[in-house]
Amino acid sequence: KEVAGETFAAQTKVLGMKRGVLNIGVSNSALLSELASFHKRTVDEKVRERRPDLRLRDVKFRLNSQLGSGG
Repeated sequence: KEVAGETFAAQTKVLGMKRGVLNIGVSNSALLSELASFHKRTVDEKVRERRPDLRLRDVKFRLNSQLGSGG
């Protein structure tokens, strides 16, 4: 919620981090496209700012149908 904001938080979930890549599950393909195209840089910057210890290399958004439509 801190990074994504209320709008996206209900429709996304951190899936995990592997080799410096933060994987975020997204509830639908339209939102996935929006996040990847327009919000990836902001998410990346906010995560790096709040958690420099993570040694983040990249942020990846992945479709995760288990999250439902979110509204």
